[in-house]
Amino acid sequence: MPLPFLRSAADRLLTFPARRPLVTLGLAAVVLAWAAVGVARIRPDTSLSTLFPRGNPSADALVHVLDAYPASGELILLASVPDDRPPAPEALTAFAERFAAAVAASAEAKALTAGVSFRADPDHRRFAEKVLVPAGLYYLDDAAFAAARQRLTAGGMREQIRRNEAMVSQPGPAAGAAAKEFLKDPLRLHEFVLDRLVGARQFRTYEGGETFVSPDGRAILIRVAGTASSSDLDYCERLMKALAPVAAAANADGLKLDYTGAYAAADFSHRAIRLDSIVSITVSIVLLQLLFFVFYRRPVRQFLLEIAPVAVGVFVGFGAYGWVKRDLSPIAGVIGGILAGLGVDYSVLYLASYFRHLRDGHAPAEAVARTVRQAVGPMAAAWATAVIGFVAVAWSSIGTLRDFALLGRLGLGGAFAAVVL
Repeated sequence: MPLPFLRSAADRLLTFPARRPLVTLGLAAVVLAWAAVGVARIRPDTSLSTLFPRGNPSADALVHVLDAYPASGELILLASVPDDRPPAPEALTAFAERFAAAVAASAEAKALTAGVSFRADPDHRRFAEKVLVPAGLYYLDDAAFAAARQRLTAGGMREQIRRNEAMVSQPGPAAGAAAKEFLKDPLRLHEFVLDRLVGARQFRTYEGGETFVSPDGRAILIRVAGTASSSDLDYCERLMKALAPVAAAANADGLKLDYTGAYAAADFSHRAIRLDSIVSITVSIVLLQLLFFVFYRRPVRQFLLEIAPVAVGVFVGFGAYGWVKRDLSPIAGVIGGILAGLGVDYSVLYLASYFRHLRDGHAPAEAVARTVRQAVGPMAAAWATAVIGFVAVAWSSIGTLRDFALLGRLGLGGAFAAVVL
């Protein structure tokens, strides 16, 4: 096809909006409707797999663990007594009981949780009573086993009985309590097993109790098991929104409530990413408007005129992404502010040339035609160089970066097309 014919076809296409403005607006409305459907199709990709390189076996195993074993990521609620108040282990335990009861009574919270625990599992207690204690000697190391055997000798039993008699003969109510304990285990064989268990405990509790109250009696740890993986950011957000009001309502003693664990961290990251996306676009627009106040006589009018096609083009790019690839990593969504800053350059170049031709006395259609011939070529070159950067990023093995590159190419292409058309 001869080159002059191609130039003539390009001129007719790029000057069509000036010659047929109503038809152009109608076509733009159709494209925007198509883009709106595409944007509605986009769903946030909340899987952690998008943050890891392809072919990473350890990352794949981590995602599999989080998906297959939801209990690997729990919500930890830490209730603490304020610093200006004395320790209150009873108040902490009472709050934990109220919280557990409130979760069970809430249909929404109950559906999102698999259980609330703040003391040792009853199954562990039954195991200790039925299995561990009867077979306690088999859990001892060599030194403890030798000491236990020594206590079971005639001399060892007489020595322990003398100790018991000495403790019982002491005046005061403590002697009566000690006598009751001695009747349960006169030779105090449980001491050997107890020492072994205390050494193997995961953490210490208040007075060695079963409730997860800290040794100083100032905090209690409450574990909430979820029903979904902590890599599901939407679920983490729903869980936190459901449990936070329940905990606040159960906090009748004015305790300090802190949330940690995989679910809380994932929910915070989710909200931070979404906020960052909104802030990046807002800051980009505000700074661009301030820049227009510096360089233009009519900054608001000129800014709206130049940013409008860019916003339309970026929106069309997001819509095209929704049709091409439905899942979008939340981190990649922050690209909107970058695209606004890049795309407005095309508007500045195009309108600067267009208004110059108007000042020279040309009609609007002729001014558009001259702008197309003089400015669109350099604009296309600038657009191509920016797209090359996104193409380079598209080779990344990390899914989030690939989403970022694809959305960047589509959004920047939409902004360029919206400006020149």
